[in-house]
Amino acid sequence: MFEHPLRMRPQCPLCAYRFDRGNGYFVGAMYASYALSLGLGIAVAIAAWLASASVGVTVSVACAAVGLVGPLAIFPISRAVWVWVEREGWLHDGEEDREVLLRNHRRR
Repeated sequence: MFEHPLRMRPQCPLCAYRFDRGNGYFVGAMYASYALSLGLGIAVAIAAWLASASVGVTVSVACAAVGLVGPLAIFPISRAVWVWVEREGWLHDGEEDREVLLRNHRRR
């Protein structure tokens, strides 16, 4: 699915499924990435707060680190989840998508 950690292939090499559906297709993936990063940041902040006596500095540094690195680490996961959501039929974007879904379903 990915050529590089931050670059997706235009289509699947196995089934020719097009990943990019046009402008705004991955907006949902952006929201998923934000939610996952926020949850990760909160978990790290709580863990740092519970493990440290100097709460202010430790929590601030931990949250800053997660805020900078978290979205980059979660980016591929959120895109993969978004493509999965659409492929499983939760979202529909035209007749071509239905044909691809039917063709892939018949292969199973």
